[in-house]
Amino acid sequence: MSLQTASSVTLPGVEARRGVVGPNAVLQLVDPLRAAGGDRLLGDVFRRAGLSRYLATPPLAMVPQEEARRLFGATREFLDPERADAVLRDAGAGTAAYVMANRIPGFARGLLRVLPPRPAAKLLLAAIQRHAWTFAGSGSCRVHLTGRTATLEIEHNPLATPGCAWHAGVLETLFRRLVSRKAVLRHPSCEARTGDCCRFELRLP
Repeated sequence: MSLQTASSVTLPGVEARRGVVGPNAVLQLVDPLRAAGGDRLLGDVFRRAGLSRYLATPPLAMVPQEEARRLFGATREFLDPERADAVLRDAGAGTAAYVMANRIPGFARGLLRVLPPRPAAKLLLAAIQRHAWTFAGSGSCRVHLTGRTATLEIEHNPLATPGCAWHAGVLETLFRRLVSRKAVLRHPSCEARTGDCCRFELRLP
């Protein structure tokens, strides 16, 4: 994930038109599901989503967004809403940790951490925008920074769940580890709850 300055733009990208997302939308669910209910729950969820093959051979390339959507849905089917959201949020945090370790160069991580929150947020939003298809798939992503609030909006979010716990886990982890530990995330609009888009707001100190 390269860093560059960008204003508020919508940039679906080539991969977005293919309707695929990063494999971590699948991979990072394994450990939280196992922690929540052992191998039985893990197998049940992947089986219901039609993705048992991924437990034997984890995906290493982009995966169809429909597969991730089914997996998120199966997680919510087998667990009550609170536990399902906790699992999805942990998976999102795991995805963010992977991105920081493997997709953001060390010098860029260091730069973000020493900058004041607002310029750091501007750079991170630019990087997120550029690679939005990895978590928004065929959806359209828009970012902007107003005062001390960083906002990300996804229209036609293919991975929306009520409350979008997975996306929240990704974004909150990135901002708290790279911009400010005091960043506070809100999700005032959710397409899975009749919102016009999935909107995430991160309030900076």
